[in-house]
Amino acid sequence: MLSQAPRGWSRGRGDQQRARRLCAAGETWEKCAMREVLEETGLHLNNVCYATVVNGIKLEDNYHYVTILMRGEVDTCFPSEPVNLEPDKNEGWTWTKWEDLPAEQHLFVPLACIKKQGYHPFRTESTK
Repeated sequence: MLSQAPRGWSRGRGDQQRARRLCAAGETWEKCAMREVLEETGLHLNNVCYATVVNGIKLEDNYHYVTILMRGEVDTCFPSEPVNLEPDKNEGWTWTKWEDLPAEQHLFVPLACIKKQGYHPFRTESTK
């Protein structure tokens, strides 16, 4: 699930990205991912787990963030289409196949980094 750049935020403007924010004090990564996705898209998640970590550096933009990426499944007991619940921050949500992501220069830094590293969120060690 990806979005266009948040409105009013200079880094990543117009780049494809994923739900993101910060964990609350004492919040687990899993709970943080579930809360953020729900707050931003209205989607409920199940089976949330750690996927990978990215040390995203883009010196020309003075960008350096460590990003923890989580993976989960949409809980189909609830609506399974994303809704833009933060239109003042986000242009909208769309489902995109990993293989159909745009070129790296059109991705937010963490996604560009993991794509360049060959990471695939739906491939396991047994399916490589």
